[in-house]
Amino acid sequence: MKQSRPEVFKFGGVAVGNAEAIRIALAHVRRAAPNVAVVVSAMNGITDLLLDAGQAALRRDRGRCEDAAVELEARHMLLVAELIASKHRAEEITGVILDSVREMRSMMESIAVLEELTPRAQDVLVARGERAVARIFTAAAQEVGIDAIYVDAIDIIRTERRLGTLWPNLAKCERAAKKHVLPLLAEGKVVVIPGYIASGPDGSLVTLGRGGSDFSAAIVARSVGARALTLYKEVDGLMTADPKSVPAARVIADLHYREAAELAYYGAKVLHPRTMIPLVDRRIPLYVRNSFHGTSAGTRIAGDVKPGAYPVKALTAIHRQALVSIEGKGMIGVPGVAGRAFTALSQAGHSVSMISQASSESSICFVVPEGEADHAVAALEQAFDSERKLHLIDRIDAEKRVALIAVVGLGMRGTSGIAARTFSAIAAAGVNIVAIAQGSSELNITVAVAESDATRALLALHAEYQLHKIRPLADTTGREA
Repeated sequence: MKQSRPEVFKFGGVAVGNAEAIRIALAHVRRAAPNVAVVVSAMNGITDLLLDAGQAALRRDRGRCEDAAVELEARHMLLVAELIASKHRAEEITGVILDSVREMRSMMESIAVLEELTPRAQDVLVARGERAVARIFTAAAQEVGIDAIYVDAIDIIRTERRLGTLWPNLAKCERAAKKHVLPLLAEGKVVVIPGYIASGPDGSLVTLGRGGSDFSAAIVARSVGARALTLYKEVDGLMTADPKSVPAARVIADLHYREAAELAYYGAKVLHPRTMIPLVDRRIPLYVRNSFHGTSAGTRIAGDVKPGAYPVKALTAIHRQALVSIEGKGMIGVPGVAGRAFTALSQAGHSVSMISQASSESSICFVVPEGEADHAVAALEQAFDSERKLHLIDRIDAEKRVALIAVVGLGMRGTSGIAARTFSAIAAAGVNIVAIAQGSSELNITVAVAESDATRALLALHAEYQLHKIRPLADTTGREA
């Protein structure tokens, strides 16, 4: 009989942050077992603890290094004490943790002596957070009768260098999953995999960056041909706006991949924009659910989602940005100005989140994080030094304390008046728009406003598009508000 397609669950740092959270996660796994693979993050705060420990070692702050090692051991040993009753299992996992902490101390001493923290050393240092939790999660699953087995991520997720960065080699990942994961699932085992880490092009351990565990889970889901991927977090799903700014924000039941990608790119911290990439062409639906609210349906993200009754589905904001402008009459009709600007920024290590250009070609502006603004301006000054001396370019400067607000919805395409309603609502709230950008897909209108005006703009837009009517938001007791 042909095996049904498995599910993949991913539990975030808070969802494995203590013994009770892991018990709740195991209950989700038990209901789905046996045809399920599980990806786990490090406990909340552990990755930052390990990154800080590396920097402390570089500073030769041995006291801070020892504090980090003690905390790493204590937090994981507490999980073992509370979750693992079997003496044999507890001793085995305790040995794994103690070995990991000993290796951490040795690494930090080496970093301090050499006064060098290489990217490879940092990756090896931080990997122990995910691996420790995955080992504990596997043992805890076995304790409650789940036939679970640990498989290391470096045996499954293979990466290659693409355009100067690491990217999964999806064909190799699928072959690895066919060898290391699918046979175990076919035997009825629950496979537990640490997130965030992978195998580099040379076989060394690498990490996948912030949001890497979600990305890991998406790669695993694609590699095993999953019928669905569920990200279990501490939030009920993606929302119509940040509830800290907009108290009337609601959970969105369904989003198209493209809508979710826009929201993720423009500051929705619940989801990393890379997460959808391995799923889209295989049409694997992605669910974002609250691990602690068993009745919450969460948000479903898929390719079959229709625009629905609301042309705008959500708003999101990126705060602490800066608007960098290049202005000058000498730019008019001169080819390559924008290209040179973006090349200069790229070479200086900056990523641009929004671009706007006047039709007269006399000015071009783009947005970078506020902390990068001065460095970006310096890079442009250098790139256009000749034009500045000839007064072809009059001004290169940065306006700081700017926020970007994105209005996102699949139904915006072909719906007349969305831009007018957006600008009118913002104006009615007494907010001045600094710059505007809209993609040709008509899926997103982005405006730059003063940071101090961002909340007023969000409230006005949320009310304008009646997003509070989309769906009630479950309160903290699980009842519908």
